[in-house]
Amino acid sequence: MHRGPINLSTVTTRDPAQVINEVQAILEELNVSYKKTGVYNIRCEFKDLKFAIEINSIEKYSNIYLLKFYKHNQSLTDYHPICKSLFEKLTL
Repeated sequence: MHRGPINLSTVTTRDPAQVINEVQAILEELNVSYKKTGVYNIRCEFKDLKFAIEINSIEKYSNIYLLKFYKHNQSLTDYHPICKSLFEKLTL
């Protein structure tokens, strides 16, 4: 459950199962190693970069979901290009 401000470019009304499947396919296309750690959670690695992606419901809203990214280390070199590529390919 997400509480607080949101970035509208990461909001979707699509079924979270479909979104997470699409995210996995894009990660494979981008050669990003990943492990599914929950129903809507993925832990990713690309070179020295470690990050996580999850889909959360939004408090007080039904059928609206938020795609969130969490960077686990300080490597910014690859983080922004990977996120940008993923969002360009993803249909939210």
